This record gives sequence, structure tokens and C-alpha cells, in this order.
Amino acid sequence: MGTRTLPLRVAALAFAFALGSARADINPNSDGTLAGGDVTDTAIVTLVDPPTASYAGGIAGLPRTKPGQQKKLDLTSGPVKSYRAYLADRRNDFKQWLQRNGFKGAVVHQYDLVLNAVAVQLNGQSIDLLQNAPGVLWVEYSSLYHPTMNVSLGLIKAGVGNLGGTADGGRGVKVGVIDTGIDQDHPFFDATGFSYPPGFPKNDARCAGETTAKVIAARVYFFNDNVTGRNGFDCTAVQEHGSHVAGTIGGVRFPGASATPFPVAGTLSGVAPGVWLGNYNVFPGPIGNARSEDIAQAVEDAVADGMDVLNLSLGGANKHGLAHPDVLESALNHAADAGVVAAVAAGNAGPGDSTIESPGEAERVITAAASSNRHFIGIPVRAGSSTFGAALGAFGRFVPAVTAMLANATPANGCTAISGVSGSLAVIDRGVCTFSTKIRNAQAAGAVGVIVVNNQPGDPAGMAQDGTPNQPAINGAMVALSDRAAIRALAGTSATVDGGTPQEFITNNQNAIADFSSSGPVDRTFAVKPDITGPGVNIYSSIPGGDFALFSGTSMATPHTAGSAALLVQQHPTWTPDQIKSALVTTGQRVITTVPGGSVDPGVLRRGGGLIDLSRAGRVTAAFDATAVGFGFHEANGVWTSRQSVTLTDLSGSAQTYSLSVSQSAASGVSFSVEPASLSVPANGSVTFTVTLSSPGTVPHDVGGDVLVVNGGGTLRLPLWVRFK
Repeated sequence: MGTRTLPLRVAALAFAFALGSARADINPNSDGTLAGGDVTDTAIVTLVDPPTASYAGGIAGLPRTKPGQQKKLDLTSGPVKSYRAYLADRRNDFKQWLQRNGFKGAVVHQYDLVLNAVAVQLNGQSIDLLQNAPGVLWVEYSSLYHPTMNVSLGLIKAGVGNLGGTADGGRGVKVGVIDTGIDQDHPFFDATGFSYPPGFPKNDARCAGETTAKVIAARVYFFNDNVTGRNGFDCTAVQEHGSHVAGTIGGVRFPGASATPFPVAGTLSGVAPGVWLGNYNVFPGPIGNARSEDIAQAVEDAVADGMDVLNLSLGGANKHGLAHPDVLESALNHAADAGVVAAVAAGNAGPGDSTIESPGEAERVITAAASSNRHFIGIPVRAGSSTFGAALGAFGRFVPAVTAMLANATPANGCTAISGVSGSLAVIDRGVCTFSTKIRNAQAAGAVGVIVVNNQPGDPAGMAQDGTPNQPAINGAMVALSDRAAIRALAGTSATVDGGTPQEFITNNQNAIADFSSSGPVDRTFAVKPDITGPGVNIYSSIPGGDFALFSGTSMATPHTAGSAALLVQQHPTWTPDQIKSALVTTGQRVITTVPGGSVDPGVLRRGGGLIDLSRAGRVTAAFDATAVGFGFHEANGVWTSRQSVTLTDLSGSAQTYSLSVSQSAASGVSFSVEPASLSVPANGSVTFTVTLSSPGTVPHDVGGDVLVVNGGGTLRLPLWVRFK
């Protein structure tokens, strides 16, 4: 019997600012998401048999598809071919049932590698008609998804020990980018020194000529395209998002300030510049919404094409009340069984609780939160002897330069009628209302420009318009929260803002969790997410046409994660996707949140294991079968104890001894413990330990910490979390 899904909000997982160009489909005040929903003209029907990647035997005459510890699914093997033929017969049984029962909808997609499912066009018929068909596990509507770097590489320690940042970082690894397409002719994807691997290029007929020895696969997807024929879309990257993401993953080493449109320090490079890239364009042309059945087909095709790593910087809202993983979560979990690592954006709906978005909720993907970078490209605001860096956005760029007195707006947030700024540069605090509202109110009060002061720690961000009519015409830029006191103290001083002289501002604002970054736990299962943190604010990378731009969002943290995974695949080709995830999560650097009076660890539900640390991830001697130990939600009363087992597997090839202990946040009445206190693990063997949570009575709160697993190779941290309510 199938289960219908609840409506899905649409998420915009990237904030794009190419020094003046900006997306208009986000909430620029909250850095949040749009409302949206499922689309009810197509249903995805999941059938009862497991997909090929996850078939472990049990059907007479059909051996398991991936014997032993083989990492990748071999599509040429006899067992795989036999099982795929079996699934094709079962899908035919379902299609014949549709015909016998007068169902008028067409089957528009079929899956058998990472899903055993069909996508069915409903043509106005009820989804309920499909739920009683034989062999059906569940049924759900298709859903809508939106698309969600030079100094950032140093933050994740790429290049340490030659693991990343060098020309050969990731060489031989294939990374599939499921996004808005890749501009294969951009100099950041220069194919010099690359050659096609055996069996490539691979492309759809409409994408002929859109591959290179660097971008080796090109496919395009659009709803019902396989039914209605050519719709005019090919793989061409019309939108900027996918090229930006691909550049962060695998852009080749490229000169900095002298060769790029805007000044940056040093040489640009992707995290893994040696990788091959696959272009799986699910947002062709101007299409802003991709359907889950098309994205699932892209996952299926990328696995079939032999991609080692997938990047999905996209998402839709979590599905409250859904009793099972949605179709994309299932596809990506099964992709791990096929030996493919998937990095997925956490979403930009933070900082609120349980805002992780689909498919970032999937258990076996690496879900990426976003942290601040340590630079931005902006323009100078000069007043007296002081110079402030200001980030441009979608409003006027201060070209030509503007000189006027600084004036503090009343009210300070500028959300209602403003006074005291006529003929001046109005200084207004961020918050409460949209940027368009603030700048419009300043314009009505006679201001000649606006300087918005950020209300979040870290560097200033580009400001987007809110999409309402009659956008303000005056100039606007943002300065950092740390500049608030100084710039407000200069009220009455003449200031000059010059948009014609953009420059790179190097700061010390790195490694703070971005306020927009979505938070755990997973709404459906209370599982701990996100898994890891990557730089996701003011990331500089390629956009179509040979240009570069600054984007922000968990979309930008995700390719740092995918590139890091590619480096580990190159260094450790026998590691499984789960072991690569474990290595990244358990070696993460702790990130910070700035609060009055100091800084605090934001906790596992905001940062996962912490900021990627490539100097350590490739040297771990052990992997865990769980990358966090979450005990979920519990009532805050009475004596309460729970235990969870975790298995540690040796990756070093030699016997190891570890000491185990627990570090936790101060919490009266709650304690974590681990036993045994010491583990001896044989070469290539596995040993299990137990984590215990005890609560003899407590009050509602979250408690977090880490299991510390220590040997001569250093300390691995397994995050802990529980909530009492």
C-alpha cells in the first residue's frame, strides 16, 4: 500500500552575487527559502524489490549483485545483468496492470540501479489508483527542487601533504555535478593535460559537442521530455549555479588578479583540480524548478556512467510526517551501495531547528553546512581616516562614486518612514524587514545612498531585492557587524563610496557557521544532521562566459565536500562511501559562533563533525559504522537509560589499540559514557563498543558531546546528541 507525501516547500540553495547581479527568488532578509509544494501531475511509484545496487540475494536463481567487499557496482557482471532483467519483468507486470485497469497516464521514467521505481504521468487521475497495484511499496507525488574559492581552500587545509589544491589532486576520479549545467569552455575547466577515460565521452544526443577531456559527460533532463520530444533544451549552462559549483570542485589552477574580472589574491583552484567532471543538467535553460523524477534519473545515469562522487547543491523542504525516505533520499542511499559518494546541501533555511532539507536528510549522504570564509570582494567606504569594506548586491553600485555626509537613520532598522538622512548616505541596521524596504524608505527620505550594517557575525554579504514592484533606484552596499560602532560614530563626517574600485578584503572572519545554514535534527527520524561543514560564504568561482563571481549558500559548502571526497577516493580507492564519510566527519575542525562576550561551539546540529580538515582525513586508521550517535527526543522526567552500539573497522592494515572516553557539554542530570575504555582492533578487523546515555531526571534541553577515540595517529571525534523536552 502506498503512502502519499505531504507538500514540499521549494528551497533556493544559493545566494549569487556577481558584483551586482543577484537571484531574486530568495528572502534576502532571512536568507531563507520560498514556499512551494509537490506537483500533482506525476507520481513516482516505488516497487517492492530492492534496486540493483542494494540487492543482497534472496530470490531463487539470482545471486547478489555486489559480492564481498567490492566497492563499485559492476554493470557488466552476470548477476547485475540478470537482476536488472528480473526488475524489468516486474516493471512490465506493473505497466500491464495499468493497461488492464484503464489507467490513461504514461510511464515517463523507469529506474532500476538506485531505485526500483517508475514515474507515471497522472493525466488528471488520482494517485490513489496506483496504490493498490501489485508489487507497489509506496507512491508519492513528484516534488520541486531549486538550486540551493581561493582562500577557502586553506580553511579546509587542502594542499597539506599534497592532498588537494595541486594540479593532480583528484586525478582519475569522476565527479557528477547534478545542477544547472557546466560551461565546459570556461578557462577554469581547461582540458589541457586531460584525456578521456575509456568509454567516454558519454552524452545525450542533444548534448553532442558539449563534452571535453575535462567535462567528460553531458546529459540534460526536463519533465516529460522523453514523451514530448525535443523541447529546445540542451546541456548548455544558461544559469550560473552549476558552473560555479563545478569550479569549486574541480577548477584547474588559474592565475589570480591579473587574469580575472575582479581582484583576488594568488592562484585560483578547485579543491580537486585533477578530477573529471560530469554535467547532469536538471535545470536547463531558464528552468528554476527541477522535479524529483528528473533528478532521480540524473542520479541513476551518473551511477551508470561510472561517476565516483556526486554533488547535489539543491534541495526542497523537509517532508513533515512522511513515514519513509522520499524518492531522492532513497536513490542516494542506494547510490552508496553502488560505491558512489554523494555530497548534498543542508539547505539555507537556518538557523531554526529541524530545517535540513531533502535530499540532505538521507542517511548515507554527506550533508554539508556552511561556514564563513575569510575574504570578500567589495568596494571601499572612506570616511575621515577610516576605510570600510562594503559588499555590493542587487542595488545601485556607487558608480560613479558618491560623496556625502554619513547619517544614522531613525529608526535604526529603516523599516518604517525614515528621518534625518536627506542628502546623506543613510546608515541602516540589517534586520526585521527586507533590504528593498530599507533602501526604498531611505530614498523616500531623500538619501543619496545607503550603507547597511550587517546583523550577523562575519563578513558583509551581497543584498538581494525582494521582488516587489518599484525597486529603489539609489545605491546600496553592506558593511560588517564589526564595523557598526565605528561607522555610526562617524555620523556627520563626509564619506566617499567608490564602486569603480572593487578590491579583495582579507579578514579574520572565517569558520563561523552561517546564519542561513540549515540545522538538524532530521524532522522525520530525529537523526543528527548536518554531517560536515564547508566554506559557504563569499565563495569565488566560475560562471558562464569566462567570468567569476562570489556566491554564498550551503550550495557552495557542498562542492568543497564533494571535492574533498574526490581526493579521498583518489588516495584510498578501496574505501567505501561510508568510510569516506566517516573519515571526513570524525576529523572535522570545530567551528565557532560569535556571541556577546565571546565565542561558543554551535553544536552538532549546526556544524556536524565540524569544518573539513584534509590534513587529517586521509590519514585516519579507523572508520565507524555511524558518524554520529544521536539518541533523539525524550521526555524530561524520571530515570532514563539508553545504549547504542558502534562498530569500529581498521583501515590501516595493522593491529591498533585505541583509548575511548567521552567529552560532553555541562548538563546537570545527564551523562554519556562509553565502554570499554580501551579497544584492541586486529588488522582489517572490526570491534564494537557501546555508548550509554543516563538521565536520572532532568529539565528540557539539548546535550551534546563527542566520543573521543585516540591512538598514536591522533584523536577521532564521534559527535553525540540528545534532546529532552
